[in-house]
Amino acid sequence: ALNKTRVDLAQFKSIVVAGRPGKDMSCLDIAASELAKYLSAMAATKATIVDNRRVQRGPLLVVGDCDTARKLIPDVDPSRLECEEFVVARSRQGDLVFVGSDDTASMFAVFAFLESCGVRWYTPDVEHVPTVKHVDIALPLRDRPVFKWRRLGQHTSLSRSAEVYPGYTREMLWAAHHKLIDKAPRYQTHEGWPVDGAHGVSRVISQEKYGKEHPEYFALVDGVRRVSGKYQPCFSNSGVRALLAESAIEQMKTRRGVMIDLSQTDFSEAYCRCDACSAIAGRTGSQAGPLFEAMNAVAGRTSVAFPDRFVCALAYQWSRTPPNSIRLHPQVFVWYAPIGRNLLTPLSAGQRGRELVGWRSLTSNLLVWDYVTNFRDYLLPTPNLDVVVADLRFYAEQGVQGIYLQGAKYEGAACDFMDLRAYVLAKAMWNPETITNLPRTCQDFIAAAYGPAAADVQSYFGLLCGLDRAGASMKDLGGVTGLYTAEFLGKSRAILDRAWQAAAGTPVQRKVAVLRLSVLYACLQNPDLCVADSESVRDFQAMHALAGSPILQEYGTSNLSDYPWWEAAKARLMRYGFKNVLDQARVVEIDAQHPEKVESQIPWSKILGDGEWREQAAASLPGPLHSVTIALPSPQLVNTITVAAWKDVARVILEVGDESRFETIYDSDIAARAIGMLKVQFPKRTVGRIRCTIDATGYRNVWRSEEHTSELQSRVDISYAV
Repeated sequence: ALNKTRVDLAQFKSIVVAGRPGKDMSCLDIAASELAKYLSAMAATKATIVDNRRVQRGPLLVVGDCDTARKLIPDVDPSRLECEEFVVARSRQGDLVFVGSDDTASMFAVFAFLESCGVRWYTPDVEHVPTVKHVDIALPLRDRPVFKWRRLGQHTSLSRSAEVYPGYTREMLWAAHHKLIDKAPRYQTHEGWPVDGAHGVSRVISQEKYGKEHPEYFALVDGVRRVSGKYQPCFSNSGVRALLAESAIEQMKTRRGVMIDLSQTDFSEAYCRCDACSAIAGRTGSQAGPLFEAMNAVAGRTSVAFPDRFVCALAYQWSRTPPNSIRLHPQVFVWYAPIGRNLLTPLSAGQRGRELVGWRSLTSNLLVWDYVTNFRDYLLPTPNLDVVVADLRFYAEQGVQGIYLQGAKYEGAACDFMDLRAYVLAKAMWNPETITNLPRTCQDFIAAAYGPAAADVQSYFGLLCGLDRAGASMKDLGGVTGLYTAEFLGKSRAILDRAWQAAAGTPVQRKVAVLRLSVLYACLQNPDLCVADSESVRDFQAMHALAGSPILQEYGTSNLSDYPWWEAAKARLMRYGFKNVLDQARVVEIDAQHPEKVESQIPWSKILGDGEWREQAAASLPGPLHSVTIALPSPQLVNTITVAAWKDVARVILEVGDESRFETIYDSDIAARAIGMLKVQFPKRTVGRIRCTIDATGYRNVWRSEEHTSELQSRVDISYAV
């Protein structure tokens, strides 16, 4: 451990920037501007930014590799630093020099220094800047990333941020602060993220281009070449390998980046079963055998002209299992993707961890594409931050060189604690060992980001992290079992309701809205644990709108009506309200007859118990016009009656009254045609009886002409709201 050096922040009056040609701001200009800004905020000192060709007297802050930097710290040679490695060094005269392997790394040096001073960038809009004149820092400060390449597929917020510098939004600046530059490649001065896209084989071997003339290029499945529909190439085919090599060489000539992706298409179980591919798979013990033998052949050609470039393919779905008896070419990278994983369990504890170890035994050229969210239900509460950090430590132990963490990456998508997750994961991707105390890191974040609601949000976060995950499962492709409890959902709603009130009228309220949305989402998806009452549905709709109508799942939309579960939740609500009324209500008439006189003797619970007007009842009733009268257990103040009627109903009449008389409150012949859901509101009155009359002509016609009456979606539900 190095001894710490006391640095007087107020003594610096000049920030020297290594001059670079060009009119646009460079990453060094941004680093210098940020350094000046935070020095002013921390120590109330104004430092002037100058070009290194106009150096003033020190002590100086020098940003970037230049003559001034080399004179002040001659022992540091930037050319000997690894990719993104940086040094913050102090000269004998007390100057501070920020230099890295390139300009991007020099920018990272500035941001690492500011973090050492106590600055924290929690979100693009929330930061902590201490008031401090002196700081004690271990110098020289030297660091490099554990993973050479890092990409975080996770938004920090739902808001579109404004530009801070030309072409540089707040979100881009937040990413740069955390040394994630893929969100702002304009200021990237090295190759950066090595892979541009995925499933690259589909851009080379397309069905449209080769399906007719070369069916042999495509996978043989069930004895048929897949020249249409879901497909994979036949990776043992020499023509396919030649086209892949030619495409890779052409891309290496024209595109920036150290690696060309030639991964399979995103279709599982469509791999080739031809004799040649089957023989390779049998010999290597894996369907990945044909794919990576093809990558070997491609790399054998590309490495002649481009010895410092690579090709890669995904070990994904059917190709996850590492092949045996195969030696991978030094210019081939394996991009391992543990799709279908349980998000609640560390990868090292299961089969996918063993697969990664198997790939590591074959090559040191490893990338990982991991999944940190539930793609079917982005918003469900997901207690897995500790799992992701543990996984990153495992990947570091295995020598993984590049990481892509895919979360709610699509524009407009939201997940629970999306800002906290982005903050923790950004720090852990640089070096997972920087997260020495995850609970404390999260506590500090919540205190800063949630302001007046922080105490309640922290309580909710504690409940979430305290869920019993033993035996529970949440798959990245969707499906949650054994995780939530009625107690967790009930307590979480109450806590976040308090947080909502505490945040009223502040910008924090929108953040709390996303958390409330998350818990309400779990409630509506788990009616066995939480009553789907009208308040739940109403609050979810309101929170969804307040949060900016976020997308709820991969390839989803911002329109709630596009999600079948939402309509199902509303239908459950209708049946729930209906059941509450009729638990103690009784049927007093059906088509002007007392129930006991109806031939079928079907109890009311059988007629409408699950919200459907049963075919048995319809069959027993004379003619298309039917009425049902129910008596409430006691007179109630009622102002709303909701009827869910099938679309073939010709007419609906609603009447309310007491023992002696009825008053019509709705008649579709007078008002509007009854199709779908009817919500009839009227001045509040005391109601003892409700009569619903329907003209079921359309239903009767269908019933008479179709034998499969069980498939009819005919329903009449009645509920009331006081």
